[in-house]
Amino acid sequence: MRKIVNVLSGSLQMAVKDGRLPANPAHGLNLLKVGKPAKRYLNHEQVRDLADALDSLGKGMYRGELNGYGLLVKILAYCGLRWGEASGLRVKDIDFKRGRLEVQHTIVEVDGVQLDSPPKGYEARFIPVPASLLAELKAEVIGQDGLTPHEIRHTAASLAISASANVKAVQRMLGQASAAVTLDVYSDLFDSDLDTISAALDEQILRTDVSKTSPRGRRALRQARGPSV
Repeated sequence: MRKIVNVLSGSLQMAVKDGRLPANPAHGLNLLKVGKPAKRYLNHEQVRDLADALDSLGKGMYRGELNGYGLLVKILAYCGLRWGEASGLRVKDIDFKRGRLEVQHTIVEVDGVQLDSPPKGYEARFIPVPASLLAELKAEVIGQDGLTPHEIRHTAASLAISASANVKAVQRMLGQASAAVTLDVYSDLFDSDLDTISAALDEQILRTDVSKTSPRGRRALRQARGPSV
């Protein structure tokens, strides 16, 4: 009820701001007070026991392999991540040298779909990680350099461009707003085109210099082009 009233009050307040209503009838309503739920705190032994219990369950389900949930419990307990922040954590967000986790992503659920979103307040933050937990993380992520589906999408663009595909065609294939967006995102893939431009211009310069097409000039043009294949 409180959430509904807050949303309604916010909408009505916008109407007041726009001059459509003289006052907000939902402002200052006397709602039932909601008691604060009691918080539960685990000690170190309870965190360890919970993590071990989850790992033991994983061994039964995954043919002796850990399911990683025990480690997840420890990350939540010792690093204080929100659930969405833990879900959005990537291997590249772990700085093993400094012993830090960088919160850059959070997972939010919208209409049953999980979406990658910026962290709360749109500010990344760094979280210290206990050394023993860092060692477990290192063992967990070994060999996971990791390609994301979006990086494989980049590969599609790279392969198309290397095959001399038209920029407009690449833009349509990727579903981007315009060819200008494609050029901005993948500008580094077009560096080799600069060499093509300079070679084409150089050939035109040589053609102009030997426009009289004397035998000597034709020989110079052939030498500039290099041996034919």
